[in-house]
Amino acid sequence: MKYASIMLTDLKLISPRCYTAKLIDGRKIRIPVSQLAGIDKDYKFGSYYWVASWLVRKEGIQPRKQCVFDDSMKRRKAQTITQVIKPFPVAPVESNVINSLKR
Repeated sequence: MKYASIMLTDLKLISPRCYTAKLIDGRKIRIPVSQLAGIDKDYKFGSYYWVASWLVRKEGIQPRKQCVFDDSMKRRKAQTITQVIKPFPVAPVESNVINSLKR
């Protein structure tokens, strides 16, 4: 499942199934417990949390970064980047004979 890292100023458990979170801009949102993967430990300052990306898009929040987690273990999956390089097309020549090298 895709998760996005967002900064929250406050996160409280209001029921066994739901958190209430306060964003930096003052808005309050509700996050289901199943849609919160945990704390983003890449940042030393601020409280960044991994929240399901569908919820981030729905609420109109600008995510800091995104990644894919393994649902069973709540660990990040290894990400691979595939880059495809297409060569520029070269016009064919009529003859490969070089006159200056001809005997």
